[in-house]
Amino acid sequence: MSEFIIDEILPTHEIHTIAGPSGVGKTTWAFQALLDLLDGRPILGYKSTPTTFAYIGDRSKEGMKRTLARMDVKLPPELVYGFDELPGNTIEAIIKWSPHPLIIIESFMLLMPDSKNGNSMNSYQSTGKWLRSVLNCLKQHDKTIIAHAHSPKLKPTEVYTDKRQRALGSVAYAGLTETMFLLERHPETHNQRILNLLPRNAPEAEFYYFLDKCGRFVELAGAAPNGVEADLLKLLETYTTGELNTGDFVMSAVSSGICSEKSAYNFLSRMKKEGTLLPIGKGRVKILKPS
Repeated sequence: MSEFIIDEILPTHEIHTIAGPSGVGKTTWAFQALLDLLDGRPILGYKSTPTTFAYIGDRSKEGMKRTLARMDVKLPPELVYGFDELPGNTIEAIIKWSPHPLIIIESFMLLMPDSKNGNSMNSYQSTGKWLRSVLNCLKQHDKTIIAHAHSPKLKPTEVYTDKRQRALGSVAYAGLTETMFLLERHPETHNQRILNLLPRNAPEAEFYYFLDKCGRFVELAGAAPNGVEADLLKLLETYTTGELNTGDFVMSAVSSGICSEKSAYNFLSRMKKEGTLLPIGKGRVKILKPS
């Protein structure tokens, strides 16, 4: 198996997290990303390796099918399981049972041994000890987990400034997992979502979406760019001739300390998709509209 399922942001043999409040669209976003993963299409601008998976929902198989039907997403039904189909109620049993290298688990923390054995999802020691045992099991069986996690309930005026702490439970959960995909509602409109990409060893980024009539995520272009993208947009504005050499742009971004070469090329790729840049030759693009 490759070292990464998604280059830079999803290394194998680790626990990753999709976090957010109930009803924000964690399952919907995951289904859309997994459909791209099956075909090896880029995800959030990063190259992916075609990978099969077992998606384990916290509802019945029939409930998962209804979500797929609502979205009109054609995921192979044999890859989607309800909790009622699991071989046991321990994470070790699920890891050993899964025929696929990637396992996505909703309500992941419910699999933690219960409190009568002295465990608590709010305890750093017991949560950390359990997560370490899960990581060892993943390495032994060549598997990777993406776990769903809810956000804690907060008053309207409260917020955790560290985004990785916006997952329910002990801080050990944020500390011992790898990449977090944090989904949140846009503060000003009910029909928009913000995805915070929080990897360990790649730049953090924000992606903005609106929900279509089927509840699917559709990316919004040019909405409130993060710090790195804002700096890249400013750099793009310095090219006043209306054309630029992509290689020169990337070298400028790297030498200025804005981002890595890969991130700069990912930015240019997004600008082409959005219609801001038009390819006019090998390594050359035309700026069609202000950034």
